[in-house]
Amino acid sequence: MFYRELELFYEPERECQKITKGNSKSFSEMTIFQQAFLCGLIKEKRPKKILEIGVAAGGTTAVILSCIKQLGYKAEMYSVDLEEKWYRTGKRETGFVAKEYMDILRGNVQHKFLLGRPIPCVVDEVGEQIDFLILDTTHSIPGELLDFLVCLPYLKNGGVVILHDVIENHITCRDHEIATKLLFDLVQGEKWYMCEDESAVSGFSNIAAFEVDKRTRDTVYNLFSALSFSWTYMPEEWELEEYIKIIRKKYETEYVKLLERMIRLQTCTEIRKKVNAHYNMDQEILKLKWEKQKNVFLYGGGYWARIYSSYAKINQLPVSGWVISDDQDMVATDEESLPVYRLKDIPYAPEECSFILALDPKHFAQIRRSLKSRGYYMIL
Repeated sequence: MFYRELELFYEPERECQKITKGNSKSFSEMTIFQQAFLCGLIKEKRPKKILEIGVAAGGTTAVILSCIKQLGYKAEMYSVDLEEKWYRTGKRETGFVAKEYMDILRGNVQHKFLLGRPIPCVVDEVGEQIDFLILDTTHSIPGELLDFLVCLPYLKNGGVVILHDVIENHITCRDHEIATKLLFDLVQGEKWYMCEDESAVSGFSNIAAFEVDKRTRDTVYNLFSALSFSWTYMPEEWELEEYIKIIRKKYETEYVKLLERMIRLQTCTEIRKKVNAHYNMDQEILKLKWEKQKNVFLYGGGYWARIYSSYAKINQLPVSGWVISDDQDMVATDEESLPVYRLKDIPYAPEECSFILALDPKHFAQIRRSLKSRGYYMIL
């Protein structure tokens, strides 16, 4: 066998349905099999400190609490989610299923919701000696890879990591939803995975688990390296800085430098992707045309002007300044070296100027007409 199997534990889910009047099933994002797999590992390992990242409606939270209550031992549990409102509607509170029935469900569990902040902002509040981690967040890179790297120093050897949605890309047909499967395949350690006979995807289950041991820590470079895969989304700058803070605190300098390089790489790639989509032209072709020009101006004073300024900096392309319409208020460029001109004030003859239309594409036709009416014909 490639992976270990375990005894499925269905009773907590059944009891939870009774307590929550079916809400734990209606709002859970795990199947009954997946919940039985999760509870089977809790029964086998009896973890004392549980961290759940990705709460949603709280259906899984409720089943975990029900499970520990049935097993009759004491534990502490933390449920973390970036969203304070349920992501599906934005109306009900994150974790509402568990919250509504918390007094009945929690038994001897000391439970705390930590909402509205990503895991690096709260992991110190959770603390070390975590022996059970459930990762169920974006499923897209960097997602669970980055979250696990933050959590690893806080996990005990012998601690178990549950990964939900390991084949989510086949269920949703969204090719980018591979972060959990990539983590599962790259990480070293004892692994659990079982076929789900009633699964709609050829018997493959959408849940897996692994145990943290010395091999996991010794081969952590593989997980850092995997962050070179193209990211599906870019976290906000402040979020990335919070991740870097934990990596600086818990890992050797070489890993910090590697993550910082990865972030620079992904930032550059993201900007190139945006230029590709915005200008409807391969950015390499645009680059070849741009670098041959002498006085290149970015027409626009907002979001897209900043994107093209960053693109120019990455590729060492010349920018003589930003240009705005004669009736537009002056704007700040974020780059002291880039002047802002109104169209009437450009200090070069029209034949000496080239333009990048760095604004909403819906204005392209109008701005092209305006430029050409004043003799500016070199529009890249």
